[in-house]
Amino acid sequence: GKRKYEKFSLTKISINLSYSRSYLCRHFKDVTGTTIINYFYSIKIEEAKKLLISGKYSIEETSDLLNFDSVQYFSKVFKCML
Repeated sequence: GKRKYEKFSLTKISINLSYSRSYLCRHFKDVTGTTIINYFYSIKIEEAKKLLISGKYSIEETSDLLNFDSVQYFSKVFKCML
C-alpha cells in the first residue's frame, strides 16, 4: 500500500496498537526474528528497487518519494539492505 511512502514512526505505531515501544519492539523481534525498523526499511528498499528499475525516477526522487531524510541516508540504507 501507500504506507511504504510514509515516514516511519515507531511511536505512532505503538500508540495506534496501544503497546509500549519497548514491548512492541521486543515482541516483534521475538515473532519475526528481525527488528521493526529493519522490516520497515526492507519494504521501502523493495519499493525503491521497483521505482529505480522503472527508469521514471532518479535516486534523489526515489529518496524523496519514500520519505528518507536525505539521499545519503537512503543510499546507506539501500546498500545495507542488499
